[in-house]
Amino acid sequence: MYFTGECFPTCLGCSGGSGADAAFACYECRKNSYRDNSGTCICHPDWAVSMDCTVFDGDCDSKCLDGLCSGPYAYQCTKCTENAHRDSYGRCVCDDYWSGPNCDLYQGRCHCSCATCVGP
Repeated sequence: MYFTGECFPTCLGCSGGSGADAAFACYECRKNSYRDNSGTCICHPDWAVSMDCTVFDGDCDSKCLDGLCSGPYAYQCTKCTENAHRDSYGRCVCDDYWSGPNCDLYQGRCHCSCATCVGP
């Protein structure tokens, strides 16, 4: 016989239970969660803003514009920061001649009339 009721929000399938016991009855933990030392499925710290671990509330990759993202990696940016674009894998990467954690360091040639520059 299979359990057909509602599982604890951090579970992917469960054997039932209610109240505090429901978190122990998980067959598998949901994405962005893990079993703690007591066997309870809990959200990873940066995903704990929602009961089902689906809302990210941590630091975005530095190449994400305005710190907006759906997870911590460069491919999870909502938009790329200035001087960055998406590569063939969907990650935000610095444009040619730009570097640094958020692509704000110009490494290209300066106009011949300039001794130094911060952009083309």
